[in-house]
Amino acid sequence: MLPFCVLTIETSSDREFMVKIYENYYNMMKAVAMKVLKNDMDAEDVVQDTLIKFTDKIPKLREMDPNVRASYIAVSVKNRSLNMLNSKKIAASINYYGLDDDIAEKVPSVEGNLIENVIKNEDNETLFKSMEKLSERDKDILKFKYFLDMSDEEISEVMGIKKQNVRTYIMRAREKLKKEMEVLLDERQKV
Repeated sequence: MLPFCVLTIETSSDREFMVKIYENYYNMMKAVAMKVLKNDMDAEDVVQDTLIKFTDKIPKLREMDPNVRASYIAVSVKNRSLNMLNSKKIAASINYYGLDDDIAEKVPSVEGNLIENVIKNEDNETLFKSMEKLSERDKDILKFKYFLDMSDEEISEVMGIKKQNVRTYIMRAREKLKKEMEVLLDERQKV
């Protein structure tokens, strides 16, 4: 179901854009969330939360190449799913009955998480910009393998290549991506 917040977007072009994002990527988002959470209701919550967060990033999403946008959306859903999973594990591990246990010791440091998230976001930006420079085949094979966690067999079916060649394609694409990332990081260090 389309999140209510999308309907409240003021400009019609932004609202239409978010409806298209929902229509085009909903199945992929749900599949990524299900792969991590293995619970339909939690997966639906993550998809809805992610779409809500995207309402603040409409200009950024519009500027992205469709392949980069798909990767960005998949990574965002995966990260939100992992965050939900971690939150549930933390909540389940807290022992409310023991008076000797200090609950504060079990709560993760907000400062540490913030720094990790900033680092992750920087890495994602470098990754996405580097992926833009790859061929369509290389982008697709890396997205299928690492963002969508598809098996070699699934990749061979989708891309129409022999199963035994999938690993070679992945290895070559990773090498090209690594070179592009190194170039981008070198350029940033010079500035």
